[in-house]
Amino acid sequence: MALLFYLKVSELDAVLAPTWASLWGNLVLVLAAFGSVAAWFAEEDKAHRRALAWALLLWLPVPFYAWSVAYGSVPIFIPAWWPFTFYNTRYGLELLPALALGVGFAARFAANALDRWQGHRYAQFLPEIAFAFLFLLAGINAWSLLRQGPIVYAESTCNLEARLHYDEAIPPLLRDLLQTFPHGTVLMNTSMYPEIVAFTGIPLRQTINESDLEIWRAALLAPASHAAIVVAFDGDEVDHAVKDHPQGLAIAGRFSAENQPTATVYFSTADFQRTANPPAVTPGSDLGGAPGSDAGSPIPDAGNRTP
Repeated sequence: MALLFYLKVSELDAVLAPTWASLWGNLVLVLAAFGSVAAWFAEEDKAHRRALAWALLLWLPVPFYAWSVAYGSVPIFIPAWWPFTFYNTRYGLELLPALALGVGFAARFAANALDRWQGHRYAQFLPEIAFAFLFLLAGINAWSLLRQGPIVYAESTCNLEARLHYDEAIPPLLRDLLQTFPHGTVLMNTSMYPEIVAFTGIPLRQTINESDLEIWRAALLAPASHAAIVVAFDGDEVDHAVKDHPQGLAIAGRFSAENQPTATVYFSTADFQRTANPPAVTPGSDLGGAPGSDAGSPIPDAGNRTP
């Protein structure tokens, strides 16, 4: 299933998607694979064959991403298949060089076969006709893709509209908090909103995120002890960790946006009490809703909760 998802998104990234997209996409994929292998086997000179071996390396994204989707928690979503949305469609672009060169190799293989065919006197023009047809088809495909909007562009515009509110509102609050504690560590899940880290202006190494494995697990058991700032989105692992272990955390700001999980920024009271100045926070940060009044306040019932 992971292999099918990756091959499908690679086809959608490379070819036009009309109603017969599966046939056209599968044809391009088969021709490219055939052309890459045929070019290597058809070359009689061993030195040239070794030089052509690099083209086979362009197919490495297939096993890499198939394995990542199956076992690395790296999902790929496309509108044609459930859950009928966009996610990580850019991964299909990794196979674009292999498809482009593979189809070219297939065309060269066909042209050589036509050159050896001793048929009608007009047969000598068939290779030129085949290449002209290939260029025409590639041009139509490229023009049609740009006209309908590549799937990667569609995903990026869709994500931009959904994430814009948080991208504009959360980084200023984080920068204000970091002015009080410049080298403070930020605990957050960076797979959902990785751009928040960049817009805040801090390096990824200043965060504890899901890629940190053991440190991440330890931080989830005691958020206030491991991070000066905690960013949680409703329902994610950090949110569950804060609800299970709220001791030493206070709310700096809460944000909400349409069709997005509510985001809450916390700060560790122990870390900020060690500084000379209190944290600069932004009271009331609900986007599209009524201003809140819990900025800088401790988590309700924090003292009654057990780890």
